[in-house]
Amino acid sequence: MLFAKWLEIAGMTQAEVAQKLNVDESMVSHLKSGNRKPAAPLAQAIVNLSHGKVSLEEALFPEQYGKNGKDSAA
Repeated sequence: MLFAKWLEIAGMTQAEVAQKLNVDESMVSHLKSGNRKPAAPLAQAIVNLSHGKVSLEEALFPEQYGKNGKDSAA
């Protein structure tokens, strides 16, 4: 599942996610929109925060997984 999709279903605000990831809220916005890709440590933190629902590969290379990620039926 891509980070943006996970954010939709996680029930957390971008501000809450930013605080948990120790980044600015603008970074969460950039990651969500696909304008930025996370460095490896941040990608791992996303995996940990999502309890593995966002895979490391999807966090690092979202463009390879389409709009909804590898778990998408579309």
